[in-house]
Formats: sequence, C-alpha cells, structure tokens
Amino acid sequence: MRAGSRVGVAFVTLALGFALGSCKKSGGSGSPDCDSEIRYDARKVEGRVNAGKFGVEAETSVAAVREVDSAVERYLSRWRTLCMDYKNGAMSPDEYRGEARSLRERMEKLESLLLVLEHAPDAESYQKALKQIYVAMVPAEQAVDLQVEFGVLAQKPGESQYSVVPPNGSMPTGTNVYFTLRTSAQAHVYLYQETPAGGINVMFPHPQMPMANPLPAGKDLRIPPQPGFFTLEAEGVGLEQVHIVASVEPLTRLETALGKQNTTADELACGARDLSYNPGTACGGAQARTFGLAQPGDAPGVSMKAANTAGATSIHQIFAFQHTP
Repeated sequence: MRAGSRVGVAFVTLALGFALGSCKKSGGSGSPDCDSEIRYDARKVEGRVNAGKFGVEAETSVAAVREVDSAVERYLSRWRTLCMDYKNGAMSPDEYRGEARSLRERMEKLESLLLVLEHAPDAESYQKALKQIYVAMVPAEQAVDLQVEFGVLAQKPGESQYSVVPPNGSMPTGTNVYFTLRTSAQAHVYLYQETPAGGINVMFPHPQMPMANPLPAGKDLRIPPQPGFFTLEAEGVGLEQVHIVASVEPLTRLETALGKQNTTADELACGARDLSYNPGTACGGAQARTFGLAQPGDAPGVSMKAANTAGATSIHQIFAFQHTP
C-alpha cells in the first residue's frame, strides 16, 4: 500500500441518553416506555483515515469495529429486554437497576473511548484507542488481548554474567544467548532466526527442548530452558533478525514452513499471518506490528514488548541486532 493512500474505516458513534427513572409504566396503562429509557443513535460513520499518516490496515480495523458493532447491538437489545420485563412485572426494580446500571456504565465508557479514537493524532494512538474499545465492548470470551514481553540475555566472550540486549544492539561471535518470554494469554509461540545471508534457523519449537506449544499465560519462561543457550557462530556476521510470533491459535501454515528443509523469510512471514490464500509472492495482506522498548519499572530482562492490534489473534515482531566479528 502506498504512503498517502486513503482507506475508509468504519467506526461506531453512539449518542446515548440515560434516564433510569423513565423506565416505568406510563399513565397507569401498563404500556412500556422503554424507548425513552434507552435512547440512542447507532450509526456507522465512514471515516477517512490517511494510511500514510496512520499506517492503519483497513481490514484489521473494520473487522474489529464490526465485532464492536455486534456487541453494542446485543447489549442494547438486552437492555430493552430488561426494561420490558420490568414494565411487565417480570422483575423487581432492584433487579432491573442492578443489571441496567452495568449496561449503562459500559455504554458511557464507550462514549468516552470513541472521543479518544476520533481525535487520535497518530497511528499508535489510533490503534491503542481502537484496542481499548475492542477489549471493553467485545465479550471476554471473544475478545483477544494478547501481549508479549520478550527479553534477549547475552553473555559475551570474557564476561561471567548475562545482560539484557536492547533492539539494534550488538553482540560479537561467541556470545551465548537465551531468551525470556511472558505472554498475557496462553499462546503458540514460534521463534526463528534470519541470518544476513537469508538463512533460517528454527529456535522454537525445537524437538530437543523439554517444552512445547501452547505456552502458559503469565509465566516467565526461558528459551532454551536452563542450562541451555544459543551461541553466535562466526558465519553469521552482519545484521541478524530474530522473529517472534505469538498466536492464540496454532499457525499450521507457519509450522509447516518451519519444518521444511529450505524455506524463505517471505514464506515464513506470510505463514505467521496464517492466510488461507496467497495470490503471489506477497502475503496479500499485512498485520500491524507494535512494540515498545523496555521502560523503568518493567520486569528485569525485558528487551521489548508487543501487543496485538484490535481484532488480530496473533503478533509478529522482529528483534534485530548487529552480529560483530
């Protein structure tokens, strides 16, 4: 996609009026007055998002917004049902107030989050706001909130201790390396190295390691497990890249590609997105990558952090470093 192109991204705006007291029998007739209790304008507004400025992938954003739309409609439908049940005497005022309050608070939160989305100044802010809306509105069993903390720990020749390596750092030949990993949800994780010559080395999953996918959530894991480590060999001098892929579901296409004798970085990148159709050499679609450098207060040993975009079920991130003689 060329910089400066424009893509239409739909998002929801809701104007909500809340008046709990209006949900009552009107005029003694018993006829419900729920429309005034749950007054809203639900409409999809076509926004024009500058892809050159935001880097927003339309398919990812629209898919996430559609899930939000569906969730909002279900919540409002449930609210109307509650109101009707209350009017018809099927539930007490206290029962109605308890559940209706929860729904009202959810809708009010959506309003405030939509304001943040509409005024997002850049791609990172936009995707963060959309992700917050997605996680807040889509039911927990459907929403995907996947976060990864990844650490590269290196023991350079002549050193006795391992230390954290930041992205784009340097490591000389003979350095011993291990990785640390922590995911917010149970995930299938794939690690592979892309050498300066274009070779691919699979680091995880590995048949000789006593750990396998899926990896548990919320645990600090070491790859390879103690006392193992990887060593930088002399033939890999130059820019090296470690690909980190995490997915809530197994990526069968990527697993197949990693198991081949000869595969390419492009093929693996497409497999990391697990597309069902590849029309040519390109992946036919892109998946946004987001990451942040370790910050003060982060867990020791964290080199970078990554999170999925709204509606995406996986993360594909690259840790690059300079391999020196």
